[in-house]
Formats: sequence, C-alpha cells, structure tokens
Amino acid sequence: MEFMYKDNYIYLNDKHQVIGYIYYQKINYHVIDVISTYVSEDYRGQGIAGKLFDELVQFARKNHYQVIPTCQYIKKKIDHLEEFQDIYCKDEKLL
Repeated sequence: MEFMYKDNYIYLNDKHQVIGYIYYQKINYHVIDVISTYVSEDYRGQGIAGKLFDELVQFARKNHYQVIPTCQYIKKKIDHLEEFQDIYCKDEKLL
C-alpha cells in the first residue's frame, strides 16, 4: 500500500488502485479543513480509515497545519484523544 498526495487529497493505493482517501481544503497557511474520509467497500473493516488518519496527522505535523475536523470520522478521533490536540484547530484567530 502506498500513500499519494494530489489536489487536496491524501490517497491510499493498493496495486495502483485507490482504496481510500481523505479530502481537505486549505483555509490558509496554517489551517486545513478535513472534509471527508472514504474507504472503498471492498476494503472496509480493515483499518484503512485509521491508516489514512495516521497519515493525515503526520502530514499536518510536518507542515505545521492545524486541522478543522469537518469530517465526522476525523472529528471523533481528534476530539477524544489527547495525543492529537496539537493539530486540532480551536483558535479562531488562525482562521
């Protein structure tokens, strides 16, 4: 499996086939809004969304982004785990 980045998407490919993605919009130099997470039906229940989430966290930290979790899956993960509070955009001054 391989992650790819293109046009505000973080894709996860398996054998050159997209099996899932996270879609985000860049709000400004410091903030991205994560709109949706999708996993192909054939790959659901295998932890693919979690792998995409982990890649998103690395991407946000590497690029010094704060995340607005519009996507309910991402919001649930970020809201309830202390270890992700560093990327959670709660400061309206950043918007």
